Amino acid sequence: MKTLVLLRHAKSAWNDPGLSDFDRPLTARGVAAATAIGQHLRAHRAIFDTALVSAARRAVETWTLVAAELEHPPAPTVERTLYVCGRRALMSRIRALPASAASVLVLAHNPDLHEIAIALAAEGDPQELARLHQHFPTGALAQFRFDGPWAKLAEASLDSYVVPRELEQT
Repeated sequence: MKTLVLLRHAKSAWNDPGLSDFDRPLTARGVAAATAIGQHLRAHRAIFDTALVSAARRAVETWTLVAAELEHPPAPTVERTLYVCGRRALMSRIRALPASAASVLVLAHNPDLHEIAIALAAEGDPQELARLHQHFPTGALAQFRFDGPWAKLAEASLDSYVVPRELEQT
């Protein structure tokens, strides 16, 4: 059984017109959300052997905050090619994971992540599936489970779908 967690970067700042989209940092709200997601993962005893992280500043900052909350975070593989690369390219990267990878976190961007999550979500709680189809906001996390090799990944079971706003309410 393999686990794939898709995590969208947390809320980023748009207030500096001199910064490129790639270089935008997290807002205070984004910092809080990334920390909450990390705490949620720790509370659910999430263990990853692989973390693929977009090289965009907001994604790297999100990973740093999430990883700080995990008991045993893996060293991330930070890749510029994960920055708004398109659904097909991102899915190809996931399918190229080594067979030894059992639990993988992919931290990247929309619309790529949302499109992949919708395409993968073949089964799961109907209410969670409906919520996932509606939106994939900043800081959203979708966890999938599937059998078989990464190269054949086409459908999976949605185990959980969490957005930071829900964590703040608990």
